[in-house]
Amino acid sequence: MADLIKQIKGTNGTTYDLQDKVSIFGGTNLFVYSGLRFYNQELTLNDYQSTGSFTQFTNSLKFDPTKTMGQKYTISFDAISPNGDTAIQVYNSNGKPQYFNFSAGSIGTVTTSWKHFQCTVTNSQYTASGYSTDQNIWKRIEIYAPSKMKVRIRNVKVEIGNKPTEWTPAPQDLVTYASDTIEFFQ
Repeated sequence: MADLIKQIKGTNGTTYDLQDKVSIFGGTNLFVYSGLRFYNQELTLNDYQSTGSFTQFTNSLKFDPTKTMGQKYTISFDAISPNGDTAIQVYNSNGKPQYFNFSAGSIGTVTTSWKHFQCTVTNSQYTASGYSTDQNIWKRIEIYAPSKMKVRIRNVKVEIGNKPTEWTPAPQDLVTYASDTIEFFQ
């Protein structure tokens, strides 16, 4: 859909780029992670160097980044820091992934109350030497809070477009949950 509305030609013959002027809504959650399958299910980020919190969600994105170059994705989640305020960052650059390589940098400050965060990134290709061809790291996001341990997150969503929608589980997580439930009762 995004490809259909990238440019428009005005009556005066001028071409206008609409990529950043039109809101594109995705809706489907492309983030699949069994530890965050349910609404408000919390996950504590791993302690990092005895000062911060950091987790790589490897192979958690269910799309082929080699086929969506230039596509915008919105990443959103809630976070809380029970030990005080800290910046929060979202990126995928460790190990130099060849695709879906981005650095959103700091997207806000996590506090002692739940707060919603979001950022929009563009799927780009890393072309410098030494890039990784490991598809598992092409399909991940990394969340980092540099100055406080035990930061918790919930309601992670990665979706196509530049406008976040309400959290929904990824379709693959619903299938896994249904299979697990059926197996439990057999």
